[in-house]
Amino acid sequence: MSLLALSSELLIIILAELEVEDVISVLETHPDLYQISFHSLRSRRLDLRPYCTSGDIFRVRLLLQPGADADNSSFHFGTPLSDAAANGREEVVKLLLEHGARVDHELHFKHQPLHVAAKKG
Repeated sequence: MSLLALSSELLIIILAELEVEDVISVLETHPDLYQISFHSLRSRRLDLRPYCTSGDIFRVRLLLQPGADADNSSFHFGTPLSDAAANGREEVVKLLLEHGARVDHELHFKHQPLHVAAKKG
């Protein structure tokens, strides 16, 4: 049986039980399920940092659509923007800036994203 044959309510229940990474995989393989998958993602805290670090612009864009915070910071680990800048991910940096990421975000134990970008060139 195909996922597309399941009722919307059942799909929402199934997606709610999956990890974010698995919901993203569903989105990648079944684009017809975007609306239902986004419903599942909206209710979660979406961490962009791993995808910003690796430069996975497709997944960053995908998670920004249902409402991932482009400016979300972690006390120890910085922001998605500082991670993207530190790893030379220019396309991701541009995308995050378009979605409201701040270059002057105050971080503890880390440099601001603007300083990271300047240091990396």
